[in-house]
Amino acid sequence: MKKNKLFCITAILLFTLFLTACGKDFGMSQVDIKEVEKLMDGKKDGFLLVVTSNEEEYIPTVKKVAEDEEVIIDLYNTYQPDGKKDVNKPNFKYASDLKGSRLYYIKNGEVQEKLKVGSYTGLQLSAEVTNFVQQFEK
Repeated sequence: MKKNKLFCITAILLFTLFLTACGKDFGMSQVDIKEVEKLMDGKKDGFLLVVTSNEEEYIPTVKKVAEDEEVIIDLYNTYQPDGKKDVNKPNFKYASDLKGSRLYYIKNGEVQEKLKVGSYTGLQLSAEVTNFVQQFEK
């Protein structure tokens, strides 16, 4: 009987941990142009990292900061407007407002602040992104 009780308690704890982990709604994920439009049309506020390649060396650091600071950062690749397939020539209608290798905070359809993440490396990159994100945490 004690074994069954212990098993049930363990199962409940594991299930609770699983639900808690699934409920985490922070980090970084790639978005399509529709999500960028929501930000730029003022339908959504938040962080946006614009890149021209998913292999940029700063992406893992920005993602880690997002997880550590428990915020959501949308990643938009101008060469993958649908968030999946590469195109030969990007046709990014926000190219004059949103440049690659930059992290933006957008509120009410306006860029509030930007950080040129491609200018930093290592600990300095982590510190700059952390400071940037902390300015706008809710």
